[in-house]
Amino acid sequence: MPFLSLCMIVKNEEQRLAKCLESILGFVDEIIIVDTGSMDATKEIAYRYTPNVLDFEWTQDFSAARNASIQKATGTWIIYLDADEFVDPLKFQEFVAFLSKLPDHKPTGIILPVYNYVGDNNSGKISESKAIRVFNNYQHIQFIRPIHEQLHCSSANIFTVEYPFPIYHTGYLQEIIESKDKSSRNMAIFETMLLEGTLSFYDWFTLGNEYNTQNRYQEALACYLKANQPSQEDKVWLPLCIGSLINCYIHLEDFSKAYLHIKSYQLHWPNACDFYWLEGFLLAKIGLDSLAIDALKHCIQLADSTEYHESVKVLISPNYASSLPLQQLTVLYMRNFAYDDAISTLSKLIYVTPNNKTLLKEFIQILLSFHQTKGLESLLHAFYPEPQPFQLLMILEVCIELGLKPLSESYRTFIKQKQIEIPQRLEQLYAILFEDKELFNTFNKELIDTDINYMSALAWGGSDLNLLVKELDVEILSQIYMRFFYAQQFDYCDLLVNCYNSPSLLNRLGDSFFRNRQYELALDYYSMLINQNALTASGYEHIGRLYIAQGDITDGLGYIHKAVELNPEIIVLQMILLNNSTDLEDHEHVKQAIVEKYPGLKDFPLI
Repeated sequence: MPFLSLCMIVKNEEQRLAKCLESILGFVDEIIIVDTGSMDATKEIAYRYTPNVLDFEWTQDFSAARNASIQKATGTWIIYLDADEFVDPLKFQEFVAFLSKLPDHKPTGIILPVYNYVGDNNSGKISESKAIRVFNNYQHIQFIRPIHEQLHCSSANIFTVEYPFPIYHTGYLQEIIESKDKSSRNMAIFETMLLEGTLSFYDWFTLGNEYNTQNRYQEALACYLKANQPSQEDKVWLPLCIGSLINCYIHLEDFSKAYLHIKSYQLHWPNACDFYWLEGFLLAKIGLDSLAIDALKHCIQLADSTEYHESVKVLISPNYASSLPLQQLTVLYMRNFAYDDAISTLSKLIYVTPNNKTLLKEFIQILLSFHQTKGLESLLHAFYPEPQPFQLLMILEVCIELGLKPLSESYRTFIKQKQIEIPQRLEQLYAILFEDKELFNTFNKELIDTDINYMSALAWGGSDLNLLVKELDVEILSQIYMRFFYAQQFDYCDLLVNCYNSPSLLNRLGDSFFRNRQYELALDYYSMLINQNALTASGYEHIGRLYIAQGDITDGLGYIHKAVELNPEIIVLQMILLNNSTDLEDHEHVKQAIVEKYPGLKDFPLI
């Protein structure tokens, strides 16, 4: 008799099915795949892994399809996955050993953590949920509910036990949601349930999630409020519901209600990081930076504490206890000129998310602004003691973009010794950095990107710059300028500005210099733009913040006022005026203007 059966329902999953099955192949004794009407190569892929591929007519009911799959299972235990999920094969053997020790004579379910990748493909955002994903093949266990189906046993309660074997779910990535039109499919089921009046509290929660993914925050909030009931206190989904409810209030700019909910649940779950992250995020969003920093630091202290059990620390998402508070702290430290703190926080963040090129580049940029390049190679070795090939290429790319010639040469040589293929684009950028026209010309010119073509034209001529510049947006042009600047190829910088001398480029260059602590250069560009009456709100904000940090409050507030005139929608700017106003009458005027602009701050206790 098979020990473990994998049961799946699929439809049009040719892009994802093989990855799922490869991750679990060799650890399950039986695979049953129920196809609900695929029009692509899904079934052909499924047959490569199992002969047990069954057709099932879709009836707008996930439970019916799930039950059709488990009815065919003959294993002692059943695990069910979706095609957009996968597991870690290295952790499976221990899990199977754990299962073999459990009694199988009574209805038993294993609660596993599910890590949901959300947002864009490269966002790195993860939310965590938990669910029974493995259960014994007990005759009275079946799925119920037509959507977001749940296990139910008609003869007895299901005995549950948690085990830290993670399932990774990519189905909430925006690209997959759009490609599969999940929202339309799910909403059709919910509309039927609404008409029938059969929605449970959990269904209201999941319906709220559907509205949330469509940015329909008012409708999502109404669903979350219906789901958030005292009777659901013991449900693992309730903290996720509350976190989503708070985020809806923030999106709807009802900041006072969001804050009151956060403080209430901090009292309810005092050792959970999640609500301190949400507090820090909210306070940073409305410009109460020092208070936001306190909340985020407390969040990290809780996460690092050994006093509490891991499950108590995180109720909603592991990101809320690691990368997100560190990222938000970095932003706050940077905009408040606390660069030592920013360096410390960024170094921790790189250890947490070592594959994030943007963070690594930002960290090195700050060191460069302090002229702290000595020992940089040793620091990179500390961050990446045993770097993967893609990490070596990432480091090389950052070094090239920041004009670090000795490091670029060192890493390129090391990568070639490891016989790792360097993408042509990276080799082209390397050739431009070292002004090696001969090396550059060895590459296939048909594969040269437009921005690199432009850079080579600046360096060596041979192309019509005015024609090329029309193909590039201002953001790309500013990045090209900064690459030449870091490489100290200042003649090319001058050529670029002469070729595309526009306020939009000058504003971006000024902002880039400011972010990189090149204040004198930033102010030169800003002054030029002020004379042209072309400086943007971000430029005025930067000047104002710098003056205030240097103690020149009056002139600083003058620049912030100008930023507010240009962009009155940014609440953070209004808060700078409020926090730094020394005149009582002016203070009250600013406060009244903020509340009129943002009614959701009317009863905010910290203003």
